[in-house]
Amino acid sequence: MAVKIFAVLMACLSMLLVVLSIQDPYFLDLKTQDMDIKETQMNDIIAYELNASAISGIYKAKEWQRYKDKDVLMDFKAFAADYDFTAKNTTILGRYNQEFIFEGNVSYKDNNQTQIKGQKFLYNSASKLLSSSDEVDAYIGQNKINTQNFTYDLNKKQMTMQEVKAWLQR
Repeated sequence: MAVKIFAVLMACLSMLLVVLSIQDPYFLDLKTQDMDIKETQMNDIIAYELNASAISGIYKAKEWQRYKDKDVLMDFKAFAADYDFTAKNTTILGRYNQEFIFEGNVSYKDNNQTQIKGQKFLYNSASKLLSSSDEVDAYIGQNKINTQNFTYDLNKKQMTMQEVKAWLQR
């Protein structure tokens, strides 16, 4: 009798193992994919951009929050060999981090005596264009320009302005 019970249990066990072996182990996905929470948060960040021989840029932020579709940096500052850039709030959009939105006391200064100050700038890292449709004060050498709409090509160091309100020489 014990042999028959053992044989039945072994038959059930082998049938169970056959069924389990043909199952898809990833069929039941218990984790939801659309979780809308912060993935990463860091404080007091300092990043260095290096080339072959020296440090070519220093980037600082008080706080960095990474979401599913964007990164948000608070009190962002960038110091490079040919420019300085500061903003209170920076949002980085896009899959390859190509779109930047700088907000709150934004300031850009380069080594060509160009300084631009405003409240909101847009930057595309692929085309190297800095632009704004808000009111901006631009300083080019001794000239102060108050404009409503501008685009600055960082490669060519060329600025295009529309709706210029004042052009003053200091």
